[in-house]
Amino acid sequence: MRRALILLVLTMSVAVAAEEVWRWVDADGVTHYSDRPVPGAELIDLKVQTYTPAPRPETGTTSQPAQQEEETRYRSLEIWKPAQDEAIVNTVGAVSVRLRVDPTLQSNHSIFVYLNGKRLDDQPVDALDYQLTDVPRGTHTLTALVADAEGKTLIQAPPIVFHVVQTSVANPPVGPALRPPPRPQPRGDTSTQLPSGEIQPSYGTLDRQRRGIPTAPAPQRSTGPRS
Repeated sequence: MRRALILLVLTMSVAVAAEEVWRWVDADGVTHYSDRPVPGAELIDLKVQTYTPAPRPETGTTSQPAQQEEETRYRSLEIWKPAQDEAIVNTVGAVSVRLRVDPTLQSNHSIFVYLNGKRLDDQPVDALDYQLTDVPRGTHTLTALVADAEGKTLIQAPPIVFHVVQTSVANPPVGPALRPPPRPQPRGDTSTQLPSGEIQPSYGTLDRQRRGIPTAPAPQRSTGPRS
């Protein structure tokens, strides 16, 4: 029995080293194992499984998921046009918007712009310059954010406030400052020349006529040549 165990250990050692084991039985009925074939020996197919451990990361290196997370971490996102509290005058509702993001926007991320709390879905999601149209008069709030492919917000820009101002486009312009000046009043004589050439009677003459008091006839303006 002990001999058989020794032979088995030797067999396993030979199998590990040579990957081929031959077995035969001699005339005395003893079983033998060898890594070399002999007459009458049979080949034993031993499948030896080996294990190779995964290499350990070197000290100071970072795993790939951590590197990707570090690369997609944005340090800043800001709206630099329009400026805070800027008044945009006479653009018929057109407003230019420009953003800054650091680091550069990743290919699988998107930028969304919000005007007065409503997302502008008609704007490109990979651009930093936008052109808003038909923005009505008044005060508006603008902000933006960067989101990943799953829609998670990665960074949001501080909101800014701007004003759209549009002057009057009436033609001709109207207003109190554009009223015609009053006509100058004549000095001494309050009468006004009529188109027929007669002198318009004064208020006192008309009042005496209304009360029946006789008045002198109004003088006629001469239109002939002077002598």
